[in-house]
Amino acid sequence: MLFWLRLLRYGGILRSANDKGDGMKEHVNRHVSGAEAARRLSVDRGTIGRWVERGYIKDAFRTPGGRLRIATSEIERLASTR
Repeated sequence: MLFWLRLLRYGGILRSANDKGDGMKEHVNRHVSGAEAARRLSVDRGTIGRWVERGYIKDAFRTPGGRLRIATSEIERLASTR
């Protein structure tokens, strides 16, 4: 059951509590994969992993499967400093 709720939630089928209904969402701290973060920052995926390990990226976690997830706010912060 939890799997399906997560699928619906992250698949964008369920509306967010922050969804105002007018197509405009309030800022939500979403997380993306390490590969997506690397693509957005134009660096290698290994670089993203090293930055997390060294503490340059603070808002990140690993899924139970070991995959890295990084907050979009961290990506925006890093992109603005480059």
